[in-house]
Amino acid sequence: MRFVPWRGWPLLAVLACTAGRQTAHPGADVPWGADASAAPAEAPLAPVVCTAVAHDIASWQALATVSHPGDTICLADGAYVGVHLAVTVSGTEAQPVVLTAEHPGQVVFSGPTQLAVGGAWAVLQGLRLQGATTVDGSLIALRNGNAWCNHCRLTESAIIDCDQGNGAASKWVGLYGQFNRVDHCVFSGKSNSGTLLVVWRTEPRADYDTIDHNLFAHRPPAGANGNEAIRIGTGDQADTASFTTVEDNLFEAVSGEAEIVSNKSGGNVYRGNTFRHCQGQLTLRNGSDCLVDANIFLADGLVDAGGIRVIGARHRVINNYVEGVRTSAPSRGGIVLMSGEANAAAGGYDLVQDAVVAFNTIVDCDQSLVLGADNNPQAPKHVVLANNLIAGARGAVVRLGLGLDAPLVAGNLFSGAPLGWTPTTGFAQVDPNLQRAADGLMRPAAGSPALNAAVATAPVATDLDEQTRTGALDVGADEVGALGLTRRPLTRSDVGPRRWSATVP
Repeated sequence: MRFVPWRGWPLLAVLACTAGRQTAHPGADVPWGADASAAPAEAPLAPVVCTAVAHDIASWQALATVSHPGDTICLADGAYVGVHLAVTVSGTEAQPVVLTAEHPGQVVFSGPTQLAVGGAWAVLQGLRLQGATTVDGSLIALRNGNAWCNHCRLTESAIIDCDQGNGAASKWVGLYGQFNRVDHCVFSGKSNSGTLLVVWRTEPRADYDTIDHNLFAHRPPAGANGNEAIRIGTGDQADTASFTTVEDNLFEAVSGEAEIVSNKSGGNVYRGNTFRHCQGQLTLRNGSDCLVDANIFLADGLVDAGGIRVIGARHRVINNYVEGVRTSAPSRGGIVLMSGEANAAAGGYDLVQDAVVAFNTIVDCDQSLVLGADNNPQAPKHVVLANNLIAGARGAVVRLGLGLDAPLVAGNLFSGAPLGWTPTTGFAQVDPNLQRAADGLMRPAAGSPALNAAVATAPVATDLDEQTRTGALDVGADEVGALGLTRRPLTRSDVGPRRWSATVP
């Protein structure tokens, strides 16, 4: 294992050169975590004003088929058993076509159900699918046959306890096309096999989708691969960028498999999500150039829970908070960097290289860091491991597989257990003096040695709380300052429908 001397390799230059910049869209030039790459503030909710009201599914489809930009086609309140909607609509940015419940949450679909919507600027809104079963592999698809949906939206809706007793695999939601959004929805109780939400891709075209402010809940362990909550792309498409953003979602008791979220494309952003009591990890399985920023993982001591698992090149893992991981599995822990295959085939284990793991806080975890995990022959290369705060570690801080090849290790603090690794520089053992804050997270108290202790000046624009990092920086995810807390662990009140209550256990 070879360590590059700190004196000859300035951290600022390495972070700027090896990891590049986070961009909101190709061509934009924005420092990592800067507000310019965040989603715009949401407009206030407008009341539902129906252009027309249908009293059965056939009439709802007929009205949608002849809709015009700006139409809001409502379905009358009630329970509908056996629902098939297949329609292509043409709205505009200013005047989308909205297909909605007359009163949000008061339309309930059950039995064999499929909603297939293609075209442009369409909105599915205010619907509740409960006790439904999938048809042709999905409940909701943003496409109608070969007519994919662009600038389309699924919002203020819920899919609860569907496919119960269904032995076949199914996908609940499939996104096809570009600039689509899934927001303020509830997805709970998927117990059969199959990924819950998939971004389906046609490379090399980017997707620019957004998945935000949703509740993903109650996914029991399936004991097999292919049971993620979210998957973006497939392994054979990982060499191209999707530019999908997954932010401000709450994952609660989602334990379908080892990958809660499976990244299989490039250029994606995972920011501001909260994972509670989930048996799995946010996994950058294939692809490159992704940003994992300001996510909160509260494992609650659940066995084989985890935080973030990294595979591929030029990923940036910054400002994340991980607490309470319990595991002895070789590829699980707080932050896991996998070993790579030589000349990996599509869908294989690409080498972790030129990655940045910086300004993260890992508290009370088994295997806080796993370096070079698994049995592949190549160690992660040219990794920047800097300014991370590891407190109250259980067992050794580092589970060492192949270790790291030519890393830059600097400014990290740890406590609670031996390091379990012998780098020549970059780790200091010290009590970080953390205290439990009102939001439930462990944060530096006054006089903490983490304050103003970060090495150099990294181009990480904000911290876990979206506060601007200025001056002498603090080690860990929290830049302690006078601005107050602006991000906390998400609760159910922060996600899901706003016009109605989609109650789940």
